[in-house]
Amino acid sequence: MAIAAGVIVALVLYDIVPDSVRAVGLIMTIGLFLAGVAVWVGLKTSLSQSASILPISLAIWLHSFLEGALAATSQRLDPHLGTLVVIGTMAHLIPEFLALTALLRYYGASQKQATVIYATALGILSISFGLFKFIMRVGETPLQILATVVAGGMIYLGVNTLYRLFKNRHGAYGQA
Repeated sequence: MAIAAGVIVALVLYDIVPDSVRAVGLIMTIGLFLAGVAVWVGLKTSLSQSASILPISLAIWLHSFLEGALAATSQRLDPHLGTLVVIGTMAHLIPEFLALTALLRYYGASQKQATVIYATALGILSISFGLFKFIMRVGETPLQILATVVAGGMIYLGVNTLYRLFKNRHGAYGQA
């Protein structure tokens, strides 16, 4: 887990952030980056303070939005790669539906509510795919803006994971 967290942090700091600074400037990059951190902190706080289905719904909808973006981006980079990503995305939808339904049912949602939440996620995935196909025709800046917001969330997740691993290994204050 530590290696994955380190890779995420490195990817953000050495790839996404420099590209964003070139595309939209330093101040805008910092603002977008902090917006991404705020979104993930908010989701994490909502999930940890409440057992409602809203935070879970928001998480799957955000996940679906990013899946659509990934599929559209991969198709732009290479049509063959894009086809493989779309097939992989479609292949994981059934187990994802089963897992999400079980989680939502555990937290009190009916089967109908869980199905509607997942159907909404599929709609968001489709809209996101179309939106990103359009955005990439317009130019790279909108895509870079979104990548920077997502990078803020990624850095939060990576640093938070590294902190928890360090804390669990070395005690509350990093002492052996």
